Amino acid sequence: MKRRLVFLMGMAAFALGACANGNLVKNAADMKPTGSAFNMALHKEYVALAKTEQKEGDHMDAAVFARRAATSGAGKNVAPDNIFDRSYSNNQRATLLNARARLEDAISAGGPKINAGLMAKAQSQFDCWAQELEENTQPKDIAACKKGFDKSLGILENSIAARMAYMKFKSKKPMKKAMVKKAAKKGPRKPVDFIVYFGFDSATIDDEARDVIKSAA
Repeated sequence: MKRRLVFLMGMAAFALGACANGNLVKNAADMKPTGSAFNMALHKEYVALAKTEQKEGDHMDAAVFARRAATSGAGKNVAPDNIFDRSYSNNQRATLLNARARLEDAISAGGPKINAGLMAKAQSQFDCWAQELEENTQPKDIAACKKGFDKSLGILENSIAARMAYMKFKSKKPMKKAMVKKAAKKGPRKPVDFIVYFGFDSATIDDEARDVIKSAA
């Protein structure tokens, strides 16, 4: 009888916890985000992650993402996942540390202002990757989050490089005719690549592809 009572009490506590976490997700989803375009985009991305984890029955991680969504939606800064709070192998942690460094570089270089949507997607997918890799039970989800991170951050890094090259060019003083001729002999500057992804066997493009085209223009 005692074992049954303990079991029932445990189930009741779990149900209450799931309900509380479910309310966190709902409240975050229902709020009207404020702050910068990046804050609002990040709020949207974290809400999506919270709902995904909730559907999978992972109420704890759903609550984590819901809190990040609420913080960002309130116009406050939310840093990328602190991977030192999670358990990884040495190789996994080294990979994530390199990825996080790229993410922080993009943020420092003005990524949130250059393209708020891509910056938010890159950060949320990094957090998704970090969370899924720690669980290490769903290889497809790990790969999907990593791919989302690499794709969005790669496009954004191209945009940042193009912007920095333009600002550097703009800041230079007009060259004298002799210098212009000398520069011409060296040949053209190395081009900056912009990659546009199309749907499979389709000529249509998605919002991220349009962002790339806009950055190239």
